Amino acid sequence: MAESPAVFLVILRWLHVVAAGLWLGGGLLLLALRARGLGPGAVPSMSWGRAAGHTLRLGVAVFIITGALLTAARLAEPNVPAAYVVLLAGKIALAFAMFWLALPRSRRGPAPPAGGWSRWARDRTFWIVAIALVVYLLSVILNELIERAALSIG
Repeated sequence: MAESPAVFLVILRWLHVVAAGLWLGGGLLLLALRARGLGPGAVPSMSWGRAAGHTLRLGVAVFIITGALLTAARLAEPNVPAAYVVLLAGKIALAFAMFWLALPRSRRGPAPPAGGWSRWARDRTFWIVAIALVVYLLSVILNELIERAALSIG
């Protein structure tokens, strides 16, 4: 059974979901720390931050590699609905938008102080997390589309 392609796909899906969870969880943690007023300089030792950064970069690599392999496997299947392909393309575009937003940028000085919604609207991490939540939703919808397609065939 260990040689079965299904086992390989299950392991790929598991790695993909774990990497996505790390990405989203890391973003939510960062937002929670910021909401409590804890910025990058608030913690005396930032070694945990560097370690988390390395883990997130590894997670992104795993996310992209497993996503590419899972996409190829899914699109190679017969009877993939057109709606699935369209939603998958949107999910991939949103994932790349998240990664683009996460790329380091040079700082242009402190942002003007603001409260409420405008503070979050200018926060890249907020948008990364928001997009990640949409990507998760699209994943659930894609899974449902494939399950319904499989049921209608069998």
